[in-house]
Amino acid sequence: MNRHIASISVVLLLLPISGLTCPEDCLEGQPNPAVISIDFNLVSRDTDSTGTVEIVGTVENLGSGTFDSAAGQQAVQIWAGPSLTSLNMLASQPFEDLAPGAQVSVSYELEWNTSNEFPPIYRVILSYDPDIYIDGNDDNDDCATSDNALQRDGSEINDLFT
Repeated sequence: MNRHIASISVVLLLLPISGLTCPEDCLEGQPNPAVISIDFNLVSRDTDSTGTVEIVGTVENLGSGTFDSAAGQQAVQIWAGPSLTSLNMLASQPFEDLAPGAQVSVSYELEWNTSNEFPPIYRVILSYDPDIYIDGNDDNDDCATSDNALQRDGSEINDLFT
């Protein structure tokens, strides 16, 4: 029973926040932290098919207002796994404030082998404290939640070795 509860918690954490009162069309002066990219970089090559790769997830405030929040209320995270329902967190980068156009990134390095027949899916998400929309601080209310996650297939990493 506890096993099912844990897996349900992970799925809920990874889905974009929905059903909130925050509008999906941002108004002037509202912050909009958004996951804008997941990059795969070759750090070093050991052989033609093995080496160290880096996964970098980047968040940018696409809104016109400054995202102004307290420590521990949000982070950008990298998750990986065989499917979207079975992911493990690899890295987390907490952040506080983001001016319009400012960015924050999280990265993770791992050993790679192109012979891996079933490479994982990588997902970068914005993770918020569950009470962030009711904490009385409008400056940390993300005005658009549909852009809070991106994913890429790990098979794309193999292209770094060609």
